[in-house]
Amino acid sequence: YQRRVHGEYDAMKELVRSLQGELGMLQNRNTSLEDKLQSLEGAVRVLEAENYHLSRREENLRKELQVSENAKLILSQQLAESLQSNGLMDHYSPLEPKVTRVEEKCIRRIAPPR
Repeated sequence: YQRRVHGEYDAMKELVRSLQGELGMLQNRNTSLEDKLQSLEGAVRVLEAENYHLSRREENLRKELQVSENAKLILSQQLAESLQSNGLMDHYSPLEPKVTRVEEKCIRRIAPPR
């Protein structure tokens, strides 16, 4: 009986040692996963900040585009009024814009053909 109890005791000690080893491995794995989680959380914060700045930049560019569109409209209206007051409206159609030779030269100078 005493040998059987002693054998069971040794078996229990071995089981405890084995479970402690597994617990140590799981704790190390948990620490590793926590470190990875912190790293990913940091990356998410960086991406969120970058997204915020890009959103602000997009908003500013949209405002600039709207200002440009408004200026283009105003200039187009002023040109039409000027042409009309000088009797030149028959030679100009904003629906069918014609590129003049001077404008062609400017375009070629700015963006040469590839």
